[in-house]
Order: sequence, then structure tokens, then C-alpha cells
Amino acid sequence: SFKRLRGDLSRTNDDQVTELAVDFARLFLGAAVDGAFPYESVYTSDYGLIMQDAHEEMLALYRQAGLERAEGLSEPEDHIALQFEYMGHQCQQTISALQHKDDDRFGELIRSQRDFLKQHLLSWVDRLGADIERLDRTDFYRSAAKITNLWLQIDFEILSNL
Repeated sequence: SFKRLRGDLSRTNDDQVTELAVDFARLFLGAAVDGAFPYESVYTSDYGLIMQDAHEEMLALYRQAGLERAEGLSEPEDHIALQFEYMGHQCQQTISALQHKDDDRFGELIRSQRDFLKQHLLSWVDRLGADIERLDRTDFYRSAAKITNLWLQIDFEILSNL
């Protein structure tokens, strides 16, 4: 998957960029009835709808962390990119705790990241990846999904062992 993705990125020309953009729209922007929707709610709610429990849970987590919606952002809070941004924020907080030798805060943040992975990202991203694999026409997004799933599993193992 890494080699394929690297190869795809090294051979970009206008036609390939257009092909990727078309595939992106078809996969993620609702250009296909049966798409790969990057929202946790779609994969964890009873009827596959956005703006369900996962959305509310993410909203609460962002508020608890002191994070606010960026102006002009229209994506629901359970969008995969926002969940990754939340994890990035947690990682930055963890680095700060390490730098300040705050072992209690460090442990709390490691547990928080591990729990977030288990309760949120790992509860649905594999199904998103399966949809991408089934629908992707370029192999680019299929490779990215495989790498993402693998990274999340590795991250969870590392956090669980700390």
C-alpha cells in the first residue's frame, strides 16, 4: 500500500489529478448513492444517518478539550478529518505533559487517546475503508484507507502498552 501510494503521488499529471478528483467526489461527496461517507454517525447509527449520537459525543469532547469550530467549517463534528485533528490536539497535549514532567497528566492523556481510538475511530474506520476498497476506481484512496486502518491499529497497540 505504501509503495502504491508513493507511486501514485510521484506520477501525477493533469489527467491523473482529474481522475482522483472525480473519484474523490464519487466516493466522499455524495456523487454516488452508495458512497464511502467520512462520518462516524453513518457507520455507528441504526439507520446510517449523519448527525446522530457520534456527532453529539464529538461535540462534547471538543468542548471539554476547549476546542471550537473553525469559522467557515461546514462539516459535522464526527467527520474523520476532525477526529484526526482532535487526536493531533491530544498528542500535542501529551508532548506538553512530557516536557513539563507531569506524569499524571501524561498518563491521563495516553488513556484518553487510547479510549478515543477504541470508542470512536476504531469503531467505524474499518467499515469506511471497506467501502472505499469496494468503490475506489483509482486505487489511491484504497491504499490511503489501508494505511490509515493499519496506523490506527498500531497507534492503539502502542497506547495500550504505555
